[in-house]
Amino acid sequence: METITKRLADLIALKGIKNTDLAKATETNASTISRILNGIQTPTADTLYKFAQYFDVTMEYLLTGKNIISNNCTGAITEPNELKLIAHYRQMNIVDQEDILLIAEMKAKKNKRKGKAMSSHSENDKLTSETA
Repeated sequence: METITKRLADLIALKGIKNTDLAKATETNASTISRILNGIQTPTADTLYKFAQYFDVTMEYLLTGKNIISNNCTGAITEPNELKLIAHYRQMNIVDQEDILLIAEMKAKKNKRKGKAMSSHSENDKLTSETA
């Protein structure tokens, strides 16, 4: 069963930040975040609220894994394709959901590598045109 700890760790990884970054952004003690991520401590309602605001998810999502987006959520997803994807995801069984997540992660990594390759080509092109 997925827990607050797992969801929080996933959000941290997805955003590509360190625990200390989250601590600073939410004005939470870094050791508190560490204890939460290690399953030693349960976050207070105030801390959950700060996490929800920072990651633009609902508190309900952090607690239960349901209703990630809300009209009250400042960063709610409004793109039709993203909403459609979430709706389809929610209709899938857990195995299919995990498959979709793996596919998404692979695609994101592939695009990230392409982006780095493209930017390094752009840098080389700039250098070549500057020296010509």
